[in-house]
Amino acid sequence: PLPVPAPLHPLSSPLLPSPPLLSLPLLPSLSLAPILFLSSPFLVPLLPFPPASLPPFDMPAPPSGLFGAILRASPRPSILKFTASASRAYTMKRSWRPSSLARQNRCFASSAELPKKGWPVQLKASVQWGDQDAYHHVNNTQFLRWWESAHIEYLRKLGVMMKGNATDPKGAIIAKSECNFLRPVTYPDVVTVCCRASRMGNSSLSVEYLLLNDKMEECATGAAVLVMYDYINDTTYRMDDEMRKTITELENAANPPPQ
Repeated sequence: PLPVPAPLHPLSSPLLPSPPLLSLPLLPSLSLAPILFLSSPFLVPLLPFPPASLPPFDMPAPPSGLFGAILRASPRPSILKFTASASRAYTMKRSWRPSSLARQNRCFASSAELPKKGWPVQLKASVQWGDQDAYHHVNNTQFLRWWESAHIEYLRKLGVMMKGNATDPKGAIIAKSECNFLRPVTYPDVVTVCCRASRMGNSSLSVEYLLLNDKMEECATGAAVLVMYDYINDTTYRMDDEMRKTITELENAANPPPQ
């Protein structure tokens, strides 16, 4: 009988011999290798982890023939080196912004702790029926309004927020605010909102809050960072010595919370 010709190798042609020692399990990886290597500048920035953490990639020796010539001619090391450095530079640019860090350093540099002896501001506020939500207690947004009223009263003692609008050259803006809810507040009630300064920066003032109900039970605590802001010139401004002296005097003469 006539010999049956061997099937044509998928990577060979009538003019080229079949690649030697080419096993079928390697066919998918080798057939995608040119695409991955040539498109790596576009694929590496999309990876969910930095290229520096990639494990070492050991590619088997390229086969002979036309396919092997393509693999040997592809600039794999230079492409991978370029994409790795470009991705690291992009990550650094996104996670480290000199302008924002410089602004934070200007605000918080030379910060000084304050004694926290008492509460210079103690406001009384009547709970309104409309302050409650569907759960029959005061909604969480109302607590932040109480915080705002308390620190504005504190700032006005420093000569800040005297106009209280966008035409105020000595204003303040909230950089951070938080609230810890300890006990629900319901209608009817009269709450006491306390505020004091805890730290002074160059142009920032950190404050703390305390909320008491009519039974003098602690219902919430909070904190905020206020930045002195000139709304006319659209820039921050430094707290002068007179303002710092006033803050120190207020904190040293502060009364304890009502019992």
